[in-house]
Amino acid sequence: MSKSKDQNEESDVELDEYYQETIGETKRYISRLKDPQVAQVCKKWIERLNYAKNQRPLRNQYLAELYWRLKDGQIEGVFRRAPSKGPLVPYQKPLVTETDSCSESSASTQIARSCKHHWVRSKEPSRPESPPKSQEVVDETDEALSQDGRSELSPKAQFCLENTSKVQLHIHQQKIDHLTDTVRDLQAKNEYLNQQLLRRQGREDGNEVHQLRVTVKQKNGEISDLKSRVLQVQQMNKNIKDCHEEIIHRCRDAMDEQVQRFKFKLRQEEMKSEQLSQEVDKLTLKVEKLSQEKEEELRLKQENQEELQADRERAFESKYKHLESINGDLIRENEMKEKNILLLNTRLQELENKLQSKSEEEAKLQSLLNDQCSTMKDEFMKIRNEMEEANKQQNQVLIQKISSLKKCLLKLEKSKQKIILDYKQKIFEMEKNKEIEMKTLELHLQEQHNELSTSLSSEKQCELDSLVNMLEERYKGFVIKTEAMADSQRQKYLQKLTDLENQLCYLKSTIKTDGTYV
Repeated sequence: MSKSKDQNEESDVELDEYYQETIGETKRYISRLKDPQVAQVCKKWIERLNYAKNQRPLRNQYLAELYWRLKDGQIEGVFRRAPSKGPLVPYQKPLVTETDSCSESSASTQIARSCKHHWVRSKEPSRPESPPKSQEVVDETDEALSQDGRSELSPKAQFCLENTSKVQLHIHQQKIDHLTDTVRDLQAKNEYLNQQLLRRQGREDGNEVHQLRVTVKQKNGEISDLKSRVLQVQQMNKNIKDCHEEIIHRCRDAMDEQVQRFKFKLRQEEMKSEQLSQEVDKLTLKVEKLSQEKEEELRLKQENQEELQADRERAFESKYKHLESINGDLIRENEMKEKNILLLNTRLQELENKLQSKSEEEAKLQSLLNDQCSTMKDEFMKIRNEMEEANKQQNQVLIQKISSLKKCLLKLEKSKQKIILDYKQKIFEMEKNKEIEMKTLELHLQEQHNELSTSLSSEKQCELDSLVNMLEERYKGFVIKTEAMADSQRQKYLQKLTDLENQLCYLKSTIKTDGTYV
């Protein structure tokens, strides 16, 4: 049984190799087709044959026929339409004349011959050629049988010969059944026509009777031709069966010889298997010893693991107690930090009060500036009146007063610059102090936030986060307010300075270089 399985596997592998070689050539011819519909049908046939792995000989026969049709450039018959679902049907060539029927028998003999003497395939698939006469076919089969008697068959060739002969026998059997069915149909039609002829005798004219007789004669002639063809096919079937029995007998003899060889090899393998079984027994003993040693090691490791587990549990209990003590300390620290937060709130209120006082001081400074500006305006008016009166009196007095006024203007400019610098310095110091205070508050709040976030538990952490967020929002609002107030004060101071500069420019424009007023 194992020998036959190996032979079947080898034959399947070789049939698959032949199929792969042929399918490559076939695809190359399909790619050269100009008609897209024919190319699509051929691709469907290739896909269908790829799935027919259980029918390797029939699949190879279909592929070889498709290859030769593509090579000849004539796609006809079965390959003009898409393949049907289900298993492949044995391929049937059209039966036209006696030479065609004889060609199939010659094809089977040639396939058998090619399997016996040329098992190694070439790149192109073999194509059977039909001889011109039936006498040559008989001679070829006799020569093949004589060669079979002289030479022994290899198992691959025997398997291929069995498959091809079975396929050919199945094809011929189908053709015989088809012909017998047609003969029966014709006989039934002949009987029906005879009955109609008998019925119509005496009823119809002589011309109709004559026509019926002529048709009956034609049908009888066709029946006789078909009977002769059936006899020929039956004779061919007998010859093929005889040839097939002889081939099977020879195959059986060759198989018996190979079975004897395989038995001898099997005995040798049994001896080797006994030696291997002894070695396996030795190895099993070694494995048992190793397993015992490993079990002892595992037992020792388990004991060590249990001791380590007990030590870890003790350490865990001590750490748990330590954590409980730390938790109590954290609760106390939390209370202290809450008190600190209240102190910070009071401090923030004090800072707000300071800012209000500073804003009041800035308002006072602004009022002082306004008073000074008004006084300066009054003085300028007095000086102008005096200069007008002096101008009426004498030019020299005017020149002296103009020089004095210029000195006063220089003093005023210097005083203005000093005032500007003083205000800028004050504003810068105020902004710097505010920034320092804000940064210190931010750092203090951040430190408290970090300490609280690292020490407190999850519930108290949420409460502290909410408090810190509220303080941050209040702090941000306070910073925004202070920045807005500082910006507004800065804008006011700048506006006042620009007003003073405009007034000075106006006073300068009123005075001419020659000492006259405009």
